[in-house]
Amino acid sequence: MSSRLATREALFDVMEQIAEERIAARPIVEELLSRGDEVWDEEIPESWRTAGFVQELTAAGAAILETDPSRCLNFTQLALAVASSIPSETYPSPVQAFIEGRAWKEIAVTHRYQSSYEAATRAYATAHRAFAQESALVHEQMRAQFGHATVSVATAKYEHATELLERLAEVFHEYGDERYIIYGQITRAAISYYRGDFQRAATKHLELIPKLEEVAPEDLFTLALLYGNAGHSLAALGKSAEAVTAFQRAREIYNTLGMPSE
Repeated sequence: MSSRLATREALFDVMEQIAEERIAARPIVEELLSRGDEVWDEEIPESWRTAGFVQELTAAGAAILETDPSRCLNFTQLALAVASSIPSETYPSPVQAFIEGRAWKEIAVTHRYQSSYEAATRAYATAHRAFAQESALVHEQMRAQFGHATVSVATAKYEHATELLERLAEVFHEYGDERYIIYGQITRAAISYYRGDFQRAATKHLELIPKLEEVAPEDLFTLALLYGNAGHSLAALGKSAEAVTAFQRAREIYNTLGMPSE
């Protein structure tokens, strides 16, 4: 780890600095969002070249994935360009690796959302390499690997996805990452559905609903996903009434979140 992060005090100083940078970046990023479809194509201003600005751009892009995925991709690519323009030694090396890896990860998520699976796989791999530069970012490496596993499911590479998910589950258990443990179980339940084991898929999805509500009650998107997946599995089993109830609950949550396409 960088000597600049060798003490707890130094770590807090860097975190405070980045928090202040995010506050300063917020109105500029909001102005960029208000431009409509216009994409920034000028030289990146010196004042933008901060970790906080990159994090605000990345978060702004992720927030519009559902409503405008193409523009989301533009924002996350701009975030990566800004991150890459920050002079070396501006921050301790783990910070630089994190902001670049995070931007690549959101780029991968957008490609996956648009069903551009080869591009998503490449972006996840690049995110993983960025995080792998620093031993302090092992957890982030594994989260990027999880994204890769979801692409493998989407492309029907179920054996590869299952092996990867099994390895990742061990790491997430070590880190006490209950949210990603559940994400992995949801993904494996989806694999059961795609393989035609509808009973197993339905049972697992329904079991995970209260677990998610306990571990991450704020994660309404995943909760809606669980209800929707349960609905598909129940419908495949001919349990129409139960399926309708699950789909209605999923629809209610997506409406609350302002996600009409879902």
